[in-house]
Amino acid sequence: MPWTPQQHLNRASFIDEKAKAEREPKKKHRLEGLALAHRLVARMRAEREKACLSELEDHISENTYRQALPHLKAGVAHLAGNGADLPTMVRALIKHLSSAGMDANTIRKMKPFIWRFTQEVLPAARRSMHQAAAKYWNEIAESQPLKTEWAQQMFPLPQEDMDLALENEEKRLTRETGNPVLAAAYLKIMPLLWENAAISNYPKDNPSLKAAIPSIESIAEAIMIARKDFRLTTPELTKLKEMLKEPPTPNRALSAANSIISDYRASVRKTLRYPDRNGLPRIAEALFRPSFDAETLLRVIADSHGTTMELTSAESFFGRRFTYKSIVAPNYALRFWTKLDAMVTAPFNIERTLGFDGTTIEIDCRTPVGSANFEVWSPEPTTHAGRIVGLIYDLAWEASTAASALNCLERLRGYWPPADH
Repeated sequence: MPWTPQQHLNRASFIDEKAKAEREPKKKHRLEGLALAHRLVARMRAEREKACLSELEDHISENTYRQALPHLKAGVAHLAGNGADLPTMVRALIKHLSSAGMDANTIRKMKPFIWRFTQEVLPAARRSMHQAAAKYWNEIAESQPLKTEWAQQMFPLPQEDMDLALENEEKRLTRETGNPVLAAAYLKIMPLLWENAAISNYPKDNPSLKAAIPSIESIAEAIMIARKDFRLTTPELTKLKEMLKEPPTPNRALSAANSIISDYRASVRKTLRYPDRNGLPRIAEALFRPSFDAETLLRVIADSHGTTMELTSAESFFGRRFTYKSIVAPNYALRFWTKLDAMVTAPFNIERTLGFDGTTIEIDCRTPVGSANFEVWSPEPTTHAGRIVGLIYDLAWEASTAASALNCLERLRGYWPPADH
């Protein structure tokens, strides 16, 4: 369960006391940064509860954002002028926030602030379709027929997938035209022109959204906007005019993103077969949330076909997720479930510790004889929690052969070294 605002404030007070007692300047600075992060998250959660909102991004307090703004500015102070792109800026912000003592979970909760900040400081020519949040393009796709296959692929994407797809599109167009500004102008104007009917029919109640997603009725109007917003030269405007005459062609990057959505929907349909996990004969999950690396989910499932191990992770904090599956050998599976049955039926207390460079681990195990559900910070391998985590980790290590899975498990080892490795 997510922490309540009061729990975050209590943790901030606890960390403040540790900071006061800390004599080493670097550790003291990190503790103070972590305490501040907990206060910011507490305020954000309180505001969400007060407004009864389902998504934190829908309501960001101006006062809270202003408190976070100096820290965000400090994170990109070393970047030269307007030359930084969105990925570079986000990486710089994450590096700065982590060096200030914020762990991965806290940085994820800062995402609304990071997103707003990048949109305020990035030059307009770098934003492509980012003049409006993905949810508005999603609503257009859901409510209006789309003319081009490009829009059918792009408009429904969630924000993170849309960001990645747009980045790949801009790289492709830059390679083809040799002109990054022309590529950015095309990506911002082309959807407004080719999907003008869908945009015109989409209800826009607030004036700012109407200005952000205008309907462009003709190429002549598109060229006028490009001349004003991007200051293109006459040859560049001529090239843009030619590009806009033909419908956009879908590319491999967008097709891959669309495939990810299809796979996700298929997995949701599969999950709906078991709305209650008690419907599954046996399941054991360990979700690792390292301080400065990608989340990794280890899932072990037993059914009538045998035992399967799934590893879902990414190569970096903001990298695209991948899933690796393998069939567990019967002898390994029997040993695993026998040990797990004994562990979930034994009484135990979860250790409560605090750290910076380790990992939060969420455990959810269900077998016919009992269950275990808890969260722990980098447990010692000899504790009860550590033995359950180690049991799942060891099985993943034994069952994995793919390089991507083994590399992921190696990274986890640095945050929480299992007893046998």
